[in-house]
Amino acid sequence: MPPGADHCSAALADELADWLEEVELPPLLDVCTASPGVGLARVDTARGSLLHRVELAEDRVLQYLIVAPTEWNFHPRGAFVREISGCPASSRRAARFAADSLALSLDPCVAFACRFVDA
Repeated sequence: MPPGADHCSAALADELADWLEEVELPPLLDVCTASPGVGLARVDTARGSLLHRVELAEDRVLQYLIVAPTEWNFHPRGAFVREISGCPASSRRAARFAADSLALSLDPCVAFACRFVDA
């Protein structure tokens, strides 16, 4: 590390801590009880809303469901399809680049492949 970098990092951390004390941030996590034994939670993430649902009975998990941002973003009516539909491309290569770039911008967090079907 360059000379004085430790001091600079510490000063920046102090400044950030002061700012965080002053700013009012909206809650990042919402939770509720949907019915006896059923809980719901939503957290805003960089990629979108992450939903959890748990159902308990006698201290045992009966059902646990997660809806991840990838499911919203790549749904047939989601952001990916809305943005790529009708997107002009001068060639198949340009179309593949556009589709891959859009998919990566939505950070699918899973392996993906864009396939093209000739009409």
